[in-house]
Amino acid sequence: MRDIRLLCEGQPAVGEAVALSDVSHHHALKVLRLRENDAVDVICGDGYFYHGEITCIDRKQTLVRVYSRSEHSTRPKTEVILLPALLKGEPMDWVLQKSVELGVRRVIPMNTERSERRIEGDRLTSKYEHWQGILQASALQCGRAEWPLLSLPMNFIDALKTIADEKWILSPHDETTPAIKEMPSSIALMVGPEGGFSEDEVQSAVHMGWKTHCFGSRILRADTASVVAVVKAQLLLGAL
Repeated sequence: MRDIRLLCEGQPAVGEAVALSDVSHHHALKVLRLRENDAVDVICGDGYFYHGEITCIDRKQTLVRVYSRSEHSTRPKTEVILLPALLKGEPMDWVLQKSVELGVRRVIPMNTERSERRIEGDRLTSKYEHWQGILQASALQCGRAEWPLLSLPMNFIDALKTIADEKWILSPHDETTPAIKEMPSSIALMVGPEGGFSEDEVQSAVHMGWKTHCFGSRILRADTASVVAVVKAQLLLGAL
């Protein structure tokens, strides 16, 4: 029987019972039609699979008693921080999905001069919960026990203060490729919206220690550029 992995609420502990998330509870009850004593693995995003069995499953909840855990971290040694400009709808979801698959450690959405949208108030809370759900679902789909830390959207200037050993900002007007002399412990990748970063934004980034980076003559969609940036950085780091 294939391994069944589900998302739990809170932090599991060996020897104790933990409740599944609402989404995983519904999946276990209505789709998988699991029963008491069925073996499952649960994840909470900390890099471990928690192995257990169902002790209670009814219309309200599913409880799993954990009897052991195993580490399952697939992230590269170099911490990858992705800073994508906010995008509308599915492209933003797609960027988040791929960040899980590629082992990104942290995602920091940004409001830039040419961002397609700005999210505030109740809509921000709702959208943040939606994004968290995308990350968690992607982790389950690709067999991961962890997903990126997701920050609330921040403005461009605050995003520039991100701390990392290597900091790249994608600029189609620059033909240089930053060289990596030593293996950094962290690398930050800043990707603009469909219209790209403004000249003032690029200059501000360079002034604060960011290196401009170009992918050549090809014009990429903003969501594609985020994925390509992560892949290229990992190739240079030998981490793909």
